[in-house]
Amino acid sequence: MSLVAVLAIWASAAVLAGACRSRDSSSADAASSASVSASAEPVASVSASASSAPVIPLQLLKFTPTSRIRGKEPVDVLEAAEPGTRVWAHFAIRNRSGETRKITVVFSVNGEKRTTLPLKVEPSWSFRTWGYNSLRKTDTEGEVTIEATDDQGVVLVTAKVPIKPKAVKKPLKGDKS
Repeated sequence: MSLVAVLAIWASAAVLAGACRSRDSSSADAASSASVSASAEPVASVSASASSAPVIPLQLLKFTPTSRIRGKEPVDVLEAAEPGTRVWAHFAIRNRSGETRKITVVFSVNGEKRTTLPLKVEPSWSFRTWGYNSLRKTDTEGEVTIEATDDQGVVLVTAKVPIKPKAVKKPLKGDKS
């Protein structure tokens, strides 16, 4: 239950009991104050600064390196990438914070940072997002490293996909194609 819902219930009970008092929002603790006023319809307002409110962590539900995205889903699991192709990173993330958050995905090829992508994560029980890096034709060996961190600096996943002369793709579980 959210803080606003709790305050609304508390305000309703206080109005019924005739004991509602209002807090002065200009007090020293205004950064995390809650004010409730008694009226015909109780109103609750909450103001909290980002530094005082605990941040609900993003939860990585699923990560898939893939050769392509179709219909917001990965088409396969990329076990090895070939030169001159795209390496996609597909994420399913739970964001219960109630606010749009951000992850940063970094693709490195043989230790050289190639692509940095900021991706939005809307509030959702299972939000899907993805990004890619294009390998150069001269990237004939080594590996692609994919690292995703949230907006708090927490590493969600680090994965490595080897680069081989021919791509190796594994069908997704339950895929009959």
